[in-house]
Amino acid sequence: MSTRQSMPVATAAARAAGALACIATTVALAESSTPAQFDARAIDGRRLTGIVLRASHDHGVVLQLPPGETTRTIEIEPDELDTLTRIAPRKPQDASDAPWLLEFRSGERLRAEFVGHEGESLLAHHPALSALRIPLDRLTRITRADAPQAPLPAEEEHDVIELANGDVLRGLITVATRTDIAVQINDESRTIPWERIRRIELAAAEDATPPGKFVRIDLVGGSRIIANELRWSETSIEARVLAGQRVQLPIDAIARAEWNTGRRIWLSDLPPVSHDSRPLFGPRWPLGRDRGPNDLPLRAHGREYARGVALHSAARVTYALQGDFDRFRAAVAIDDSAGDWADADVRILADDREVARIDHVRRGEPPQPIDVDVRGANMLTIRIEYAAHGDIDDRVDLLDAALIRGQ
Repeated sequence: MSTRQSMPVATAAARAAGALACIATTVALAESSTPAQFDARAIDGRRLTGIVLRASHDHGVVLQLPPGETTRTIEIEPDELDTLTRIAPRKPQDASDAPWLLEFRSGERLRAEFVGHEGESLLAHHPALSALRIPLDRLTRITRADAPQAPLPAEEEHDVIELANGDVLRGLITVATRTDIAVQINDESRTIPWERIRRIELAAAEDATPPGKFVRIDLVGGSRIIANELRWSETSIEARVLAGQRVQLPIDAIARAEWNTGRRIWLSDLPPVSHDSRPLFGPRWPLGRDRGPNDLPLRAHGREYARGVALHSAARVTYALQGDFDRFRAAVAIDDSAGDWADADVRILADDREVARIDHVRRGEPPQPIDVDVRGANMLTIRIEYAAHGDIDDRVDLLDAALIRGQ
């Protein structure tokens, strides 16, 4: 991103808001009479349900199992731990009514409202995280939450601003405050109130996923944070997130957490070598990555999934493995958004060898698991083919699709 000019001294109101945004953030912990239950999944496919007694980014998780189990507690090492998913999450105060969705170079997402600015950073408030300092150069996109249109094309040299009336401006944002932004357009500086803005695509920059081990935490309400330090107890989590800020949040705010140690790579995080969509009629469908091809959340058999890829028949997508992986796993289903005529055949190939085949995948059926050996394979190809009704409604999800490295 281009170098941004310094912001002016904050107003008294902004300074007062900034006082709320100290890096060491604390929030009141939610009182709960029943400890939170989590579904723990290991890299090898084991699944356990229990209460998280403690967990960290570098020591895995200690889980208290339900009464009646022979072993009352179990420890899963970080290299063996895949995900923790909250069972029947409560609905604490969340940010579903916040006016803005902030998306970060690191893959984090925050539903929030602006409460001020400090230096070259916005101050944003989220109910579970309290107030946070948001450096502009860590953002890729700012979108009004009630206008979820497709993102604007990113540009290397300019920030792209779409106004509520549909006009599009290209320039460099030099100042962002609680009420407005200042944009340098050629030799002219313009001030634009946030209320006139629909979305902003900030100048293109490389992704900034944290190096080493980290934990991605999905919050109730749709926000997502990445912690490269994490300490989890029965009632709360302490984490270092968003440019090193320390936060404490209640367990009731957590929907899901995934450990990223390098052994499991989500297929949706890999850019495909090729993707071809050839429906019988109508336009070609895009490849869905953690979303359906219709850009809706992945949902199958009544359950929503955070991870996966989605294709519409007939389609073919290929990924480069370069012999780095041992296994490919996923669960195949028709997305709940499809109609009753959905009926597709699915083929999985490692190089030119068919390693999995499921015929007549239909809507309403439970996801069918795939777990296949891909050792030594250079390419993984997924083919979605017509079955009984051509391409009608054939929205196929490969849920929790992942490539696994050996130890």
